[in-house]
Amino acid sequence: MLVLTDSHPSGVTQGIATSVSTALRQLQLRVAAVSVSDPRAREFWGFSPDEVAACISVTGQPCLAHVYGKPIHQLVDCPIYLWILDSPIYELLNPGVHALAHLAQRDPRYRFLFSDRAYTAFMQKLLGPEVWVGFWPFSGHFANNYGPNERGQRIGVFANLDLSLHSRIDPASSLREVIAGLNPFSLDPAAIDTLVGKIVSPRSRGNAALVVMNCIRTSPASWLHPRALQWVGQIDSHQKRERRVRTTSRLKGLPVDIFGAGWEQTFGDVESFRFHPPIRFDAIAQHMRGRTVILNFDPNWDDGFHDRVYTGIGMGCRILTNANGAARELQRPAGSLAQYNVNNPEIEAAAADMLTQPPLDPDEAGAFAVRNGPTARAHQLLALTGGLVPA
Repeated sequence: MLVLTDSHPSGVTQGIATSVSTALRQLQLRVAAVSVSDPRAREFWGFSPDEVAACISVTGQPCLAHVYGKPIHQLVDCPIYLWILDSPIYELLNPGVHALAHLAQRDPRYRFLFSDRAYTAFMQKLLGPEVWVGFWPFSGHFANNYGPNERGQRIGVFANLDLSLHSRIDPASSLREVIAGLNPFSLDPAAIDTLVGKIVSPRSRGNAALVVMNCIRTSPASWLHPRALQWVGQIDSHQKRERRVRTTSRLKGLPVDIFGAGWEQTFGDVESFRFHPPIRFDAIAQHMRGRTVILNFDPNWDDGFHDRVYTGIGMGCRILTNANGAARELQRPAGSLAQYNVNNPEIEAAAADMLTQPPLDPDEAGAFAVRNGPTARAHQLLALTGGLVPA
């Protein structure tokens, strides 16, 4: 089996690929983890392409890399699982991944994995019932020992405050200006105002992109047009940033440690905030251990948690996160999770109260980490995919 990744400045894709590979090996699968960013990648396969029974590409890009003169997805003759870690909108703006989506409509080898059920359902609708699309939740990624260690009574934020590389919009733009920009469906001013109202309504779901798509009556295939994808991606990216600013601003006066780029320009005058540079993916759990509460922003998802939720609870933290349908089935220690409305984040009281609570019970946090760790997710993946090979 092949697990493919490329490089990311924070090490997130490499860290996830390593975690998945290790967990699958623990289940007695023969796995090669390959970073396609390494020019010597083919030296690390460990077996020939015709031995590959299944391939997981962590994001769509790695399987497009060339090895032995061909794209990897053409080189191997096996199921290829494209695990999309963020919104599929941004991935589909990549021409190569866009082509793979169309290819999946003709070739059953190409399959998609998402960690948000709303996007899983959307991609199924977009690509058609004949395409294999599955939901596979993130796992937590924990430090060597679970549960609380010595920690300060502080709130941790682990995120960057920037816009997607694909957005190409001015951060100072209003939502209305962003919608009126590309405007691929020629919405008139009244329709734009209606759409703005639906996106920012406290009654709206958190996924801004899906709110837009559900409001515009067009065929699912229309959303595969690059101009439409870029437009809805700009809206999604704008709202992601705006929501982070709006939510974090409610914590003024509380002790907050922010790890990530772009925050000091916006909140540099807030005395209770401390700013730290971005940290690598494999260091997040250790830094979480030093905080009582984690303020989390899932990437405008409706029904699936980011890995930070699982990691934080497993490390003994209390999590304050945007409302998410995945909370329904999350077996967790009592008091470990509180949710807020993304468009009306009244979090002040909840955050202050969580700071005063005693640490989570280490045994409960450790049990949560086992239930939501890489090995548990590897078992779920094998069950979902029939062992990662065709039935």
